[in-house]
Amino acid sequence: MPRSRSRNRKRARLARQRKKEMTSPARTVQSESRKKIKSRLFRQHGKIEIRENKPGEKKISAVVLKMLRPLLKEAATIEDEKRVVQMGIMAWNMGIIKTFKGEDALQESLQDIKTSIPEGTMDLLMQVVDWKCTRYSKYGQFIYDFEIKRIPGDNINLTVAYESVEG
Repeated sequence: MPRSRSRNRKRARLARQRKKEMTSPARTVQSESRKKIKSRLFRQHGKIEIRENKPGEKKISAVVLKMLRPLLKEAATIEDEKRVVQMGIMAWNMGIIKTFKGEDALQESLQDIKTSIPEGTMDLLMQVVDWKCTRYSKYGQFIYDFEIKRIPGDNINLTVAYESVEG
């Protein structure tokens, strides 16, 4: 009889531990971010399909943050970090345009945004586009929407909605 009581206690302890892991701040933030992105995309495009990454597959959000790491180190505030990530995602998508449609298509898309971006930022944007095209060229996912949040432990959580681009 004591043996089964011991098993029950162990099982209950493991269940509490799993529940605690499932409600960790990072998971909660990811879940909230996914819901926000899903509702925004549904309002814009109607029916959408959300799929999770396959096990072992690199997360595009992690790749984007890795690409932006040198710039994120320089950010002083959370707002600066958000601006860096916004600019980085814009550069990521411009890199996709350059890779799959060519330099002319990139220059054409730049004409639409050149007036709204300061000159110094434009130079940095083009540098990040070059990083995307040279260092991260094997990733062909166009990012449609994203959500960025700060989670406890001084980490950034980036959630992205993307679609793979065919060559």
